[in-house]
Amino acid sequence: KVVAGSNSEIYMSQENLYMTEGIYQANNFRCPADAICATAFFWGGTQNTLIHKLNIDRASVQYQDTGLVPGAPLNQYSMDEFEGNFRIITSQWQPEQSTGLYILDENLEKISDLTNLAPGESFQSSRFIGDKLFLVTFEQIDPLFAIDLSNTQNPEVL
Repeated sequence: KVVAGSNSEIYMSQENLYMTEGIYQANNFRCPADAICATAFFWGGTQNTLIHKLNIDRASVQYQDTGLVPGAPLNQYSMDEFEGNFRIITSQWQPEQSTGLYILDENLEKISDLTNLAPGESFQSSRFIGDKLFLVTFEQIDPLFAIDLSNTQNPEVL
């Protein structure tokens, strides 16, 4: 069985496998017959990321859900699972370059977001450590953001 044909980044926790796929233009997205797909939806940007979640139980792999967030992750370190929630950092280039944090529940439904971080700067690296996120962006200096994720309903820049 094929889950997705154009995955860009992969993250795996102890129980789940997450695969991301960039969606650039909604009018070019077509779901194959007999497949489960999410139709691209744009929040004012030029790229979104489709997230496929598969549950892993020993030798059994089962598709669970697909979600969608604006922007694109930089790499596998842009993603994390903590206390059952999936967390992802993405970059957007339209209308202005910025970075966003999205916290999704176990069904890949949005719990909260923190958007428009470091407008005009590019996202360079991130690390999730427990209920904290460390994020580096770049303009002409390298600022470091520490973000408290302990309240999933309201992430906060420290």
